Amino acid sequence: MANLRAWRARAPFTYEFIYRRTPDVTAVDDGLCLSMAWGNSRGRMVDCFLSQGNTQTSELVQSWAQVRQSSDDVASAITQTTFDLPQRGHMGGIKSLLSAFNSDEVPVLHKNQKKDDYAHAITGLKLRDEGRVLFGCAMERVMVWTTDSIQQRESLLLLDGVDGVYDVGRDFVVASSMTGEVGVWKSASRNYMWRYNDTRRLRCDMDDMPVVSSLHVTPSDDGAFVGYSHGALAYCDFRVPYMKSVTSFAGAVRCIESTTGHCVVVGTDGGSLSLLDMRFARSESSSSIVRTYEQPVQAPITAIRSCPHDPRVFAVAVGTNVHIYNCEPRDSRCLLFTHEAHQSKVMDLGWHPSPEFSYTIGSVELGSGHGSGEFQIWRPSDFIL
Repeated sequence: MANLRAWRARAPFTYEFIYRRTPDVTAVDDGLCLSMAWGNSRGRMVDCFLSQGNTQTSELVQSWAQVRQSSDDVASAITQTTFDLPQRGHMGGIKSLLSAFNSDEVPVLHKNQKKDDYAHAITGLKLRDEGRVLFGCAMERVMVWTTDSIQQRESLLLLDGVDGVYDVGRDFVVASSMTGEVGVWKSASRNYMWRYNDTRRLRCDMDDMPVVSSLHVTPSDDGAFVGYSHGALAYCDFRVPYMKSVTSFAGAVRCIESTTGHCVVVGTDGGSLSLLDMRFARSESSSSIVRTYEQPVQAPITAIRSCPHDPRVFAVAVGTNVHIYNCEPRDSRCLLFTHEAHQSKVMDLGWHPSPEFSYTIGSVELGSGHGSGEFQIWRPSDFIL
């Protein structure tokens, strides 16, 4: 193509595929990808933190809800990678989509094998405090690091152990316990404030204790939504020591994410994707579910992320694909775009928070063999959003 820039102007791509990167397998044996978090940006240079693991780590993460047992063979690492990321429309230096797809020119500037004392997988990376603090879940505890050196700063514990599920708000950290309770910490405090123990109201005639499968702190930072393995969804207000039931779904609630206005999106193990109005949810109204989205393929939903630059738009990881939805479509078209470049299960994704890289998405796939975990950077076109 003699003049790629002119050709792109005449025929805009549905999206720009910037990098496809197989992480350095020397960070940890097998190099499988578990989670990601965007770091700070300095001009065109942006940081990304990746959580990697070996095959035993992958098996632990995916079977934790049933087994809850670690192994001495589990190993994980957090790597910090810096990318020279082009801004939207500044893609003239890329010769073709194929060369961008196969690019291996992204240097790994820093890597640190930081495994906690109990040999658990480190997953669920979340960056807070303007990029200075990195959170991760080591299955039985919430770990806190400083990003300048990836040195562990704190370890948040519950008396009966964190159960692999947590979330971080502006001032609060919430995590589930082995007995189905929810622990709440004030940020930067290693002591939990209190625990909510109202699971008996959510048993729904089940004999077994329900397991917390998802947590999401609300944007107002005054409460959190709690999803359960038997499909119940509850809301706990940080100002009062009890939870109230909201609604229920057919499968385990795996993902909860706030979108525009008073709404949240909920994804389940069964692949259902629903939009709830929080105003009705807090009053326990049966009409809290205002929309159900059709999924191209019915598979467990592993991640939902709302776009920081456009709260109407959110991304959903389902199987090996990432779907982009609009929760307030101008017509009946809610599904805007599907990213189909991953070859194995997508474990995590994230929109870059900087306006300079608006609509830029990073997504990681687990991988199925030695060195097969991948981190991909791409962005949908303004044309489809």
